[in-house]
Amino acid sequence: MRPEPGFDPSSLRTCKGGWAPLSSRPAMVTINPGAVAAKRPAPVLTDDMCRPLTTGRFKLKWQPHDSFTSVWSTQGTLAETPFSVWTPTKLNRQHMSIKGSEVRHRVAMGSVGCLGFKDPTPFHVLEVTDQGESGWTHSGSNEKLDLFMDTFFPHPVRFRRVWAQLSSGMGAKALFIWKPIPPSEDFVALGNCATASDAEPPVTATRCVPKRWARQLTTKDMNQLWTDGGTGGAPATFWARRRSRQNAA
Repeated sequence: MRPEPGFDPSSLRTCKGGWAPLSSRPAMVTINPGAVAAKRPAPVLTDDMCRPLTTGRFKLKWQPHDSFTSVWSTQGTLAETPFSVWTPTKLNRQHMSIKGSEVRHRVAMGSVGCLGFKDPTPFHVLEVTDQGESGWTHSGSNEKLDLFMDTFFPHPVRFRRVWAQLSSGMGAKALFIWKPIPPSEDFVALGNCATASDAEPPVTATRCVPKRWARQLTTKDMNQLWTDGGTGGAPATFWARRRSRQNAA
């Protein structure tokens, strides 16, 4: 299996302590539909599979997302700066347009933190569209898209808890931050997942990306978004890419 023309590996970047997209407008990416690998827990990628191409079946594009569920906020704490944490929802949506049904999936790369208590709309997420199954003249099957996602964007194998803010008697909820563990060294996680309980998230809560499509950011690439000063918990700092001060995935 190998991608057909379209994906620029330099279009993804990383966050301090994790990974993140390089740009807000990645190029197109595709694979040969007749050569999709069988679903497996730990895909093995090669340089040829991940090399840049120009056209193809699967299109990757950053899209504004508007559906989120609240996980936690600083309401009820003594935090100096209002802050809230959200989880993207309704990622696997069948979309109808004048061209017919669009077979697509939006990639959850972790929870989203933002200043204030309003949801992070519009926060951009990566959308993958199967152009070979989209449109009035196609079946609309998700089979090839699911195989593509499992190959290039697999779920983690488990999580490791990296931080916790316990609930208080003032009405503040607990917050637990979990780091995804990729299925192999070929992949990295772009963000962490947040929960309001000490139960590990399901592995389907997020996806990993090929390490070849990401790079590590330095401190100069980042802005400090929020610290937990005044909350009474273990010290923690949330960071955002320098070009986007509002959100931190």
